[in-house]
Amino acid sequence: MPSKTKYVLLSLLLGFLVFAAAGFLAGAYLGTGPKHPHAFGPVIIGAIIAAYTAPIGAVVGLISALVIKNRTWKKMLLILGIAFVLMVAGSILYVRLLIA
Repeated sequence: MPSKTKYVLLSLLLGFLVFAAAGFLAGAYLGTGPKHPHAFGPVIIGAIIAAYTAPIGAVVGLISALVIKNRTWKKMLLILGIAFVLMVAGSILYVRLLIA
């Protein structure tokens, strides 16, 4: 398999896994707050958020692998981290505007 194809596929997988793990941790943390007696637990909330964020991470990993010139894993992780923070900030802003 050529080097670029391997990098693109591994970046897609890395994006999927990073966003799933970060989404799970964020959901598990958010699920530990005060809850209704019939509400889902932190693990289930984390799994639901991971299922929603993982495909976004795969797309971000794929696009960034195809766009960036200097292909390093540090740069890829930095891009994925920034993209995750932007996605969370956008989600919070959306919910705030929806409620207001």
